[in-house]
Amino acid sequence: MRQSFFKFTILALATVFLSLSTVLATESDNVNWDRFSKGLKMALKSDNLGVKLSAMQLVIKYGNKVDVKDARYDVMDTFLYSKDRRVRQLALVTLSKINNTFDMGLLERQIKFEDDPVIKNQIAAVLIAADRISVPTKYAAAEKTVASKVTP
Repeated sequence: MRQSFFKFTILALATVFLSLSTVLATESDNVNWDRFSKGLKMALKSDNLGVKLSAMQLVIKYGNKVDVKDARYDVMDTFLYSKDRRVRQLALVTLSKINNTFDMGLLERQIKFEDDPVIKNQIAAVLIAADRISVPTKYAAAEKTVASKVTP
């Protein structure tokens, strides 16, 4: 009797928590995006690396709804001066979401001096996506071949 009650209670709690997580995961229509952007700008300028990285993740997630162009210099500094490859990759994707022409120009110059091949390829991918450089023909031909085999 106690075991069945215990199992039923666990099942009921699991159902409640799962339903709450789906409700809380959906975006609300009444979000104050200006205030959220202001908080993200403050977080991107923070000296705390964890706060800065979390803010970059949120910029990537909500890039089309937030305006953090004022903090792009801090993101660029993180990209240029961090020694951790993953931090640099996160900053690079954040810069691509901010999509500022000045920053893209700096990335065009940075690609020539980049030593890390992973970062160099990612910079090239960001610049190609921003239509700042063109895809080399040997890769473009392969891309078309692969794309033609994919059925929508």
